Amino acid sequence: MVYFSPFIVERWKNNPFRSDERNYPVDFGAPLEEITLLTWSYPPTYSVDELPKNVAIALPQNGGRYLFSTSVVNNKIQMMSNLTLSKSVYSPTEYHTLKELFNRVIQSQESQIVLKKK
Repeated sequence: MVYFSPFIVERWKNNPFRSDERNYPVDFGAPLEEITLLTWSYPPTYSVDELPKNVAIALPQNGGRYLFSTSVVNNKIQMMSNLTLSKSVYSPTEYHTLKELFNRVIQSQESQIVLKKK
């Protein structure tokens, strides 16, 4: 069995939003978009035993979204991760949904791909 993380490049390791409450706006300075597209080839002597679950989550009022998917085509694993924060400033009332979005991003980025020898 071979275990590896599909996030071999930059990833969110910790949620930047740790507080239970927020009294001031969250200011990113500018809208944000992080897109990662990767393709891995694996030998035909292996099969995919486990892939991370696909994720699609959106913030209310088009505030942003996170999309994550993996697929297998002809001994190749394809992965797409897209984090979009459409606004540069989020109000304190949007804090909890923003915090939950980052919890889901981190959760999916901690997942692993498992290959099994045939």
